[in-house]
Amino acid sequence: MNFLVFQLFLLVLLTLSGCPLSEKISNQTSEQTITEFFPVVSFAKQTSQKATLTPLSSCTKGRITFYPEWEKGGCCNYGPRTDPVISGYMFGGSPNWAFYDNSNKCGICYEMVGPLGTLRFRVDNSCPADEYNIPCDGSMIHFDLSANAFPYVASGGIANVTFRMVACDYNGNIKIKTFNGSSIWWFAVVVSEHTLGLKSVFLKDSMKQDYLPMNRSKYNVWSYHVTDNVKLEFPVFLKMYSINNDFVTATIQTPQENIMTVADGNFVIPKDQFFDVEKLYKTSKPENANECCTLWDDYSILYKDGFVGVYNDWSYKSKENVYSTDSPKEGKYCLEMIMESYGGLQIGASFPARADQYGALQFYIRSSFDSESTHFLSIKKNEWKYFKIPFSQLNLTDNKFWGFLAVNKNSSTNSYWFDDITLAKNENAPSAAMCWDEKEIVTISGN
Repeated sequence: MNFLVFQLFLLVLLTLSGCPLSEKISNQTSEQTITEFFPVVSFAKQTSQKATLTPLSSCTKGRITFYPEWEKGGCCNYGPRTDPVISGYMFGGSPNWAFYDNSNKCGICYEMVGPLGTLRFRVDNSCPADEYNIPCDGSMIHFDLSANAFPYVASGGIANVTFRMVACDYNGNIKIKTFNGSSIWWFAVVVSEHTLGLKSVFLKDSMKQDYLPMNRSKYNVWSYHVTDNVKLEFPVFLKMYSINNDFVTATIQTPQENIMTVADGNFVIPKDQFFDVEKLYKTSKPENANECCTLWDDYSILYKDGFVGVYNDWSYKSKENVYSTDSPKEGKYCLEMIMESYGGLQIGASFPARADQYGALQFYIRSSFDSESTHFLSIKKNEWKYFKIPFSQLNLTDNKFWGFLAVNKNSSTNSYWFDDITLAKNENAPSAAMCWDEKEIVTISGN
């Protein structure tokens, strides 16, 4: 009698443990049984089911990494960070250069949902698209988070997330700091702690009647250069416009560099106004806008004409053809596996899916021989057969689905073909939406 054993499995992520794949599969022996599970940490930190920040855009898919030495400050010129991580702390993030958009995103706040929880942060730096920052190149929106922010939403080194623009929850007024080298001939400032994105800044001195535009550099410095040989007369007056077109004024008494001035107010936070998350123009708020964002679904499809989503191929003691044209059941390709004795097809995710969001694992399979099993399934030679394994039959006690494992428990090498490996959605799934909760801002050890 021939056997092919299937498992829904919980597996420690290879890149986190640092051990080679051979050590990962050392327990895949003849004593292995169906639905064996390994203890792992809890799925997520406690988060809010109700928005505590004002959303300003729809939920959008993104990707994150993290970087060290974030304390030194970044391209937005807000300066070094020395403040402790306590309630109200504003984490920092560096978007890819295209999204950074020559500093137009500086100071804008975002709410993020990741595999491990939620985060509120503002853009304070940029991630250049070059050979040293491959994830920041390409069309996908990417945030290189400060190292102390990353553990709130993910572990490891890279993860997919969902994010949206939100109003920054500052209690005070906008702050303006004169920049290095400022004088009566060339005057420059950095504007910070604005509740909405900063669209433009205008200046006039004590002698002029009209406000004149200041130029914004790619390092978030607003400057005005005298062109008529008439020096600026102080105090000067600033008028700062938000992406919502309201404005706040400020009076600057001196051109002396590194002097902080507090503006007359802060931008009014709109109640029902959305903005395009990339270009920052106004858009209509959808009638069915989400209260909270849900982590993007990268888990429903494991294999469909290739491995899909967040899944990795960790197969062992096998030869495989991911794009086999040998009579696929669905689409252009199927997955062909030539498994040695106790070899296996192993598809695993870097971060687990929430098992309560799905009802079953389903797939097609055929083999080069008749195979019977006393457990879930039997397979007929050269005949595609559909299987659907309900999650309710499995002991998923910690609400995690990490992947799929099929083991050839025979003494001989055998061939199998798989197609359309997917997770069926649970129609009665509880909400997976999460909002940032300020109460969850605590120091994470080791960061």
